[in-house]
This record gives sequence, C-alpha cells and structure tokens, in this order.
Amino acid sequence: MSNTGISKSMVGLATLATASMLVVLLLSSCNKADNAAGHAAVPEVKAQTSTVEAGTVPGSIELTGTVTGRSSIPLSSKLMSEITMLTVEEGDRVSAGEVLVRLDDSDIRAMRSEAAAYRAEAQAVLSEVEAVKQQATATVSQSEAAIAQAEVALEDAERDLGRFKALYEKSVVSRSELDKVQLGADVARQNLNQARAAKEQALAAVAQAESRNPQVEAREQQAGARDLQAASMQAYATLSAPFDGIVKAKYFEQGQLSVPGQPIIVIEQSANMRVSVAIPDHAAMKLATGDQLQVAIDSADGRELRNGRIAVLAASADPASRSVLAEVELDDSSGLLSGQFVRVLVPSGERSVILAPESAVLQDAELYYVWRVSGGGMLTRATVEPGLRMDGQLEILRGLSAGDRIVSEPTPGLFAGARVAGMAAAEGH
Repeated sequence: MSNTGISKSMVGLATLATASMLVVLLLSSCNKADNAAGHAAVPEVKAQTSTVEAGTVPGSIELTGTVTGRSSIPLSSKLMSEITMLTVEEGDRVSAGEVLVRLDDSDIRAMRSEAAAYRAEAQAVLSEVEAVKQQATATVSQSEAAIAQAEVALEDAERDLGRFKALYEKSVVSRSELDKVQLGADVARQNLNQARAAKEQALAAVAQAESRNPQVEAREQQAGARDLQAASMQAYATLSAPFDGIVKAKYFEQGQLSVPGQPIIVIEQSANMRVSVAIPDHAAMKLATGDQLQVAIDSADGRELRNGRIAVLAASADPASRSVLAEVELDDSSGLLSGQFVRVLVPSGERSVILAPESAVLQDAELYYVWRVSGGGMLTRATVEPGLRMDGQLEILRGLSAGDRIVSEPTPGLFAGARVAGMAAAEGH
C-alpha cells in the first residue's frame, strides 16, 4: 500500500474516533441530566436518624404471675339480720372508713332504749336516796347542836335545883318555888332526851339510805351493761372498709338475711399490690427475700417493666410442681387490677438483643412500626415487634437488624418514598 493510502486510512480512523467520543460525551451528559431530574422529582424531608445497635442484657426466664392485693379481708357480721344497705359491686374501689354494709338494727335500738330507761330510773332513785341521805345528815348535825344546847340547859337547871333545895331546907324559899325549879330541870332533861332521839332517827335514816345505794347502783350497772352489750351488737350492724381497696367478692345482696360469720363482701387492699408466682426450685435456690425482680406488664402500649422485691419466699418447694411459691411486692402498682396476668422475670445469664430508641417506635392500631432509611436516604415503613423497655431503649424482637438506620425522632409528615435531606448527595459519591 502507498503512503497516500495509509494517510487516508489514518485520517478516517481519527474521524471515527472523534465521532465516537462525541457520542459518549453526549450520552454521558444526557444521563447526568436524567439523574438530576430524577433526584429533583423525589420529595425530601428533614429527619434525625440513628443506627440500630445490638447489645446484651441480663437474661431471664419469664414466669406467669398473678396480681393480688397485699391483704384481703372478708367483712362479716355476728348478727342475723336483713341487709338494708349494700350498694357496692365487685371491682368497685372503696376508701378507708367508708360505710359499705348496713344491717337492720331496730331490735337492738329498742333494747338500747329499754336499757336507757332502766338506767334513767335507777339514776333517779339514786338521786332520791342521795337527797334523803343529805337531809338525814343535816338532821344529825341539827340534833347534835340541839343535844349540846340541851346538855348546857340541863346543867344549869340541875345546878339551880340543888341551890333551891338547900334554900328550901333552910325555909328561905317556898315549896312552890322549889317545884317550879324542879319542873325546869325535868323539862331540860326531856329536851336532851328528845334531841338524842332525833339524832338516832337521823342516823338510822342515813344508814337506811346508804343500805339502798348498793341495790340501786347494781340496778344502774346492770342497765349500763345491757346498754353496752346492745351498743357492741349495734356496731356489728355497720361494716366499713378497713383500708383503701377494691371489692374482690360479693356474696349477698341488699334485702337478704345475713348469716353470722359468713362473709358478705371481701375487700382487697389496692395499695402496694403483689404478684404471686411459682418459681422453679433450681432458680429459687439463687433468690432470697428482699431480692429485686422485674415484672413485665403487657398493655396496648407494649410491654412495660416495673420493679419489685421478693416480700415472701416459701421455705420449701412443692414436690409435685418442683416450684417455690413467692410474692413480689411492686414499687408501683398503679393501674393494675387484682387477678391481672403478668410475667415475672427471674435472672438467668445474659442474652443478645436489638435495641432502638423508644421514641422511634410508632403505633398504628395494633401494629408497631419504624421509619427505616435506605442507603440512599429513602424512607420505608418497617413493621416491628417491640419487647421490653430499658432506659429509653426498646427491645425489637422482629423487624430490624443491627446496623439498620432508622428515624429516631419521627415528626408528622413522613411518608414512604420520601428521601431524608442530606443523604441523597452522600449516595451520589
């Protein structure tokens, strides 16, 4: 081939190469324009994101427990009488001192009225006897004064009589004058005897009044004892709540006849509720009274953990079930109901968990979900199954894996297909 032919061939190849480069550059420009247009078409939202992490938490075995009151007290009466008031129902909350049951006490009130009448009569007699005693005592005092006066008068009269007798023997005074003085002495002696007799009568009246006192006082005491007995019986006609609690059971209705000793209603204490649980004997061997345990409570908002301590731990195991009965007293029992199903977490080694911020998990009806962020910042809605709450973190049982990126603080306006602002540029590099 000549040099001229070679030159023409090289020129043609150069022209073809140049044309190919132009086509490549043109296609590259078109692709970049298309990508830019595509990014511009996807809406962007602002959101704070975080990465889901794997962690370890103390392991535990979950045991079925039942919420119970710290104490249950049956309210019964010693009376057999008609129930005139009973308005509470099972599940009602009651306050300490609140009257819950009233029984018909008309017979008791009649008994108390009769006892009060006997007592009033006895007290009236006692007052009368006391008045007689006071009057007789005053008479004794008057008689003693009269005796003293009569004794002085008698001494004077006898002294005059002796003097007049001497004068009569000397014929100084007449017989009539002597008889007059003799009569005065006799009257003085008679007055003294009358005063002494009056004192004896007054003393006898005092003694008689004092002798009546024990009988009347005994009658008054009997009436008082009868009234006290009736009052104690009347106390059984009113039943009040011994503490703040819940009506756990109701065995009678208003209008029925109460049976002595048989519970009418049962009140269960609502404060400081406990969880009754049977712990396998091998796990109970590592526990002691006072140890802290967690209680899991399932609700519409997920599973909630509450702290408690072992208040009662049986000293022996049940040979049939190989378990030990325990009672766990909760630090916070608000919102719980007696008989409610819960789970007691007994420590047992460690376990691996997937943790996400509690704020990231949203609820839609009965489903829980998070906003998952793809590598390019695209939002998708991922359904998850939450587990236990732990210091602001939520255990994720299903739906997420370690390393997944999610929106940690979801705000209104997020939707599937949106792109998190600031993450699209990162994807392009």
